[in-house]
Amino acid sequence: MKKEKKHSTKDLTVGTRVFLSNIGMILVPLAVIIIAAPFLSDFIADIFSLSSVTSNTYSAVNQIQWSYTLTELSTALTDSKTDTERKYEFEKITNPLEKIGTLVLVTDENGIFYSSIDNPAQIETAAKKISKSECSENLIYEGENGLVIVSNINSHDNHYKLIAVNDEYSLSNASIAIDRNDISSYLAGKTGSIIMIVFGIFAASILILTFVTSKSITAPIKKLRDAAGEIAEGNFDVSIEYDSKNEIGDAVRSFNDMQQRLYQSIENQQRMERSRKEMIAGVAHDLRTPLTSVKGYLEGIFDGIANTPEKQQKYLHTIYNSTCDMEKMLDELMIISKLDLGNIELEAQETDLKRYLEICAEELRQTAEQSGASFEFDPEKIKENISVYLDVDKFMRVLRNIVSNSIKYKKPTEQCKIVMDTAVFDKSVMIEISDNGIGIDAENIVHIFDTFYRVDPARSRVREGSGLGLSVCKQIVELHGGTIWATSQPGTGTIMHISLPREIGV
Repeated sequence: MKKEKKHSTKDLTVGTRVFLSNIGMILVPLAVIIIAAPFLSDFIADIFSLSSVTSNTYSAVNQIQWSYTLTELSTALTDSKTDTERKYEFEKITNPLEKIGTLVLVTDENGIFYSSIDNPAQIETAAKKISKSECSENLIYEGENGLVIVSNINSHDNHYKLIAVNDEYSLSNASIAIDRNDISSYLAGKTGSIIMIVFGIFAASILILTFVTSKSITAPIKKLRDAAGEIAEGNFDVSIEYDSKNEIGDAVRSFNDMQQRLYQSIENQQRMERSRKEMIAGVAHDLRTPLTSVKGYLEGIFDGIANTPEKQQKYLHTIYNSTCDMEKMLDELMIISKLDLGNIELEAQETDLKRYLEICAEELRQTAEQSGASFEFDPEKIKENISVYLDVDKFMRVLRNIVSNSIKYKKPTEQCKIVMDTAVFDKSVMIEISDNGIGIDAENIVHIFDTFYRVDPARSRVREGSGLGLSVCKQIVELHGGTIWATSQPGTGTIMHISLPREIGV
C-alpha cells in the first residue's frame, strides 16, 4: 500500500505564508514579552531604581521603592528554602536599607529570625516611640520623627512579623504638586529604556519572521531563475528539485515539464537535422547515380556503341528505369514538402471499402510478384457494405509505400509473404498489412514514421529506404481522420495497422 505523504510547511500557499507571518509578527513578540515578564520585572525595576530604597525623603518614587522592597522581603521569608538560604536572600535585600539608616527586625514563632543590630529590643522600642503604637497590626507610619513599617507575613508553616524603623526619615517633599512633578519627570527619564526593550523585541521578531518567510519564497524562485538562465545559455538538461503542492511547486512542476518537452524537442530536432543531412546526401548520391547512367548510355547511343536494335533497346530500357527512379525520389520529396507545409488537400469521396480494396489488391499483387513476393487479400471477409471517405489516389500511395517497405525488408533466404486483412467495428474499420520480413526492434519502431528516419542508416541508396515513405503514410492517414501504427517482432515480421473512421466525412 502506498504510504500517504504527510503535509509539510512547504505546501503552504504564498498567501497563507504571508498571512501567518503577519499574525506571527504580532503574536510572537507578545508571547516573548509574556514569557520573559518574570525576568524583565527585575530588570525594569533596576532601570527605574525601584528594586531598593535609595532615599530617606518622602516622594512617590520612594513609596514605590518601599512597596517593591516589602514585596521582596515577604517573598524571601515565605520561599520554600532552608532558613540559612532564606536569611541569605533576606540580608541581600536589607543591606541597602541598612546603609541609609533603616533597622529591620523579623520575628517568628520561634523567636528572633533576623535583626539589624545585636539588641533587637531597641528596634521595637524605637518603632513604638516613633509611631506611638504597639506595633502589633500592619502599619505604615511616616512622620516628622521617622518611618515605621509593620507587616505580618504568613507562610504555610510559620508566621513572621517584620518591623522596619528609620528615625532619619524626612517629609520635606510631601507636597502633592511636588510629588507629581517628581514622579513624572523621574519616570519620563527612564521610560525610553523600556520602550527600547519592547521595540527591540518586536523588531527582532519581525526581522526573523520576515527573513524566514522571504527565504521560503525566494529560495525556489532563485532556483527557477538559475534554471531559466541555464536554458537561456543552451543547457537544456536541467531540472529543479522542489517538492511542494503550493503555487511555487506548481510553477516548478510546470517548468520541469516545459524543460522536458523542450529537451525532447531539441533532441528530436537535432535527430531530424542529422537525418535530413543524411537524406540530402543520399538524394544527391542517388540522383547522381541514375543521371550518370542516363548520360553514359546516351553517349553510347550517340557514339554508335549501341549499333544493333537489341543493344539500343537495352540502353533505352536502362535509361527509362533510371529516369523512373529519379522521378520517384523527386515525387516523394515533393509530397512530403507539401504535407509539411499543409499545401495538400484531400479530394475525399464516399467509397465502398470492399470494392476499393479489391482494386488496390490487384495492383499490389502485381507489384509484389514482380519482386518475387506473394500478396494475399480475401475481400469476402468484409460481410457488409462499408463506406468510408477516401482520397482514393492518395490512400493508394499509403498502401503502395507499406507493401514497398515489406519487400525492401524481406528476409534474404525466404520468400516475402504479404497479407492484407480487415476488421470492422461500429465506428471504424481496421486495415492490417502484415509480412514475414526481418522485423523492427523496439528501439527503432517508435521512430519509423518520423520524416527522414531510416532503420538502417548505412543504406546508401534512397530508393532502398529514403525515410520518406512511412512519414508520407502517417500524414495522409491522419488527414483522413485516422491513425496508423506498427507492431513487430525482430526476425518474425511486421504488421502495419490503419484505423479509419466509418461515419465521419472528410
